[in-house]
Amino acid sequence: MPPGNRSPIDVAFTLNGLEVAITIDPAERLLDTLRYRFGMTGTKEGCGEGECGACTVHVDGIPVNSCLIPTYQMRGTQVRTVESIDPADLSALLGSGATQCGACTPWELHAAPAHGRQLVPLYRLRRDHRWRGSDAGGGGSMTVFMPTTLTEALEIRRDEDATPMAGGTDLLVHWPEQLERHDRDYLDLWGLDELRRIDWSDDTLELGALTTYWDVVTDPVIGAAFPLLVDAARQVGAVQIQTRGTWAGNIANGSPAADGVPVLMAYGASVVIASSEGRRDVPLERFYSGYKEMDLTPDELIVAIRIPRRTYRHQRFIKVGSRRAQAIAKVGAAMVSNGSGWRVVASSVAPTIRRCPTIEARISNGEPLESPDDLLPAIRTDVSPIDDLRSTAAYREQVMSRVLYYAIEEMNHR
Repeated sequence: MPPGNRSPIDVAFTLNGLEVAITIDPAERLLDTLRYRFGMTGTKEGCGEGECGACTVHVDGIPVNSCLIPTYQMRGTQVRTVESIDPADLSALLGSGATQCGACTPWELHAAPAHGRQLVPLYRLRRDHRWRGSDAGGGGSMTVFMPTTLTEALEIRRDEDATPMAGGTDLLVHWPEQLERHDRDYLDLWGLDELRRIDWSDDTLELGALTTYWDVVTDPVIGAAFPLLVDAARQVGAVQIQTRGTWAGNIANGSPAADGVPVLMAYGASVVIASSEGRRDVPLERFYSGYKEMDLTPDELIVAIRIPRRTYRHQRFIKVGSRRAQAIAKVGAAMVSNGSGWRVVASSVAPTIRRCPTIEARISNGEPLESPDDLLPAIRTDVSPIDDLRSTAAYREQVMSRVLYYAIEEMNHR
């Protein structure tokens, strides 16, 4: 990506075992830095939205999509590309049955090894918490605020018109073409370790705002207590998305097709919101007021998600998409039941993720369901699907009635 008219940024990290430093534009993606500045052509531009995996690299041992990461976030990290692998050792590749033509996959086995490249010498990064672009030449500007504490982040949120960002899995989709986004200011929260936490109490699980899907997938304690969190997390894109995408980001995105929000809402989660004036809790089922509209003022940030610990009799997460993985839900639902009754949450069938009280009552009243059609009146009361490019409203109604009906039948006969 050309540097434009913004002031350069100094970034230092370790690339394939070598300390490197580079001066970049604040909007430059890691993918472009690796390919066009260091010649690591095994890292390829594929879909540009985190689906194909052709741009996969490892950052501190974790696989990520380099097309969705700004290079400046790499400061102090260990980055490995496919060039760091011994071309003679293809056992893992061959053992998996993979094929590698090199056209669209993240391998370039004939590229020069990293240790043979001439890399610029290491030098110190600037300590200032903001990296500011330049307005010179009328080419646009971007300021990236990099707070070191939550207190500082909340002060910036109060005083500056800066868009919060973290893992970048939504923000940087097709980033080179999203030129209008390069003219905004950003509040980068990725470095705030105090938001990267998982806390248990006797009656609550609290996920810090930077908890990723992968953090949940790999935590056996969470998996035992809240299996639907793992079920949903495993369907949020590929592993490279799961390692960067955050649960708080899934909430703040406001998509009615979100995968993480339905299970959080089914579990009765609340959103912990903070500003420089204090904190407040909002039940997730009351957080959304309309499409992309939420109970969040311009000076506030989501800092945690609080989930009550309960014993459940039934738990189910359902997602219907155009394919088994890496698809946007056409119809989705999360269902749980305990001694207090059912909680049913639907996605992709209304302007927001929505709890379904009429469906809950219909299931809880004990009256037998003779067929999926028995649920249609309750569905039409609780949700309002639309026709769009992915499905029709009629299809969504019919699919929702059937997935709910058969899920209920199966759970009741266990």
